[in-house]
Amino acid sequence: TITISRVNTSYTYYMGNGSASTGSITNSYQYLWSTTANATVNVYVREQYKITYNGNGNTGGSGPAPNPVSKAHGLNITLPTNSYTKTGYTANGWNTNAAGTGTHYNNGASYSGNGNVTLYAEWTANTYYVKFNGNGATSGSMSNQKFTYDKAQNLTANAFSKTGYSFAGWATSASGSVVYADKASVKNLTSTNGATVNLYAKWNTVSYT
Repeated sequence: TITISRVNTSYTYYMGNGSASTGSITNSYQYLWSTTANATVNVYVREQYKITYNGNGNTGGSGPAPNPVSKAHGLNITLPTNSYTKTGYTANGWNTNAAGTGTHYNNGASYSGNGNVTLYAEWTANTYYVKFNGNGATSGSMSNQKFTYDKAQNLTANAFSKTGYSFAGWATSASGSVVYADKASVKNLTSTNGATVNLYAKWNTVSYT
């Protein structure tokens, strides 16, 4: 006779003579046996839970495999690396809440929770810099400006000047046409973390009458 019991981490096994034997389960399943013919074999099985990984707005990447994965009660598992990708963002492990307000877990962290759970890819928006080039300016200077992906921000007001010329706006190359006006609201000029975007002052000749 085989008796299967779903338990968590401990069991009590009653012997044929009425005495009791207790212990703890160290693996996903554990059994006790006897060499006596027609003996009862008791199998104790840990409760199993499901961990599901969610890309949470990812734009690429296949994510962990397998997905979902099973976890036995009371046993820890090592979380996989977040292999999803998202344009303009850097993967930052996992979170129990899609908005990132739950419990955070690093890639490779030991997870001990008991219960079904969805772990969401956690994202950090990339930051980048805009470098302002005077492009022939005769005076003035401007510091680099920091931006965060997906957040609109006004360009720093032009501080360059060029004798005999008026400022027309900003171009993305020294010889290009104006793309952005002075103090224009811009966002997502690049998706690369830590990148520098160059903008070039464009000048119109001042006419004298």
